[in-house]
Amino acid sequence: MPPRPNLSAVKPMAQTTVRFPRSLLKRARIRAATDEITLQALLIAALDTELTRREKADARRLHRRSERRATAH
Repeated sequence: MPPRPNLSAVKPMAQTTVRFPRSLLKRARIRAATDEITLQALLIAALDTELTRREKADARRLHRRSERRATAH
């Protein structure tokens, strides 16, 4: 079971409307029920994890580029 996100760290909250494919939403609802967390908590955790992963990948890519430039000179 994934850890529950610290919702107090996510405040202030904003409300939005998003559209998901039905099959993905069904999977998310089942996972949230299985893990005994709210759908909101599951989506917050998933989004935070994905954004963190992408930021790290971008930072690695940028670091590699700067290393190549440094060794090319």
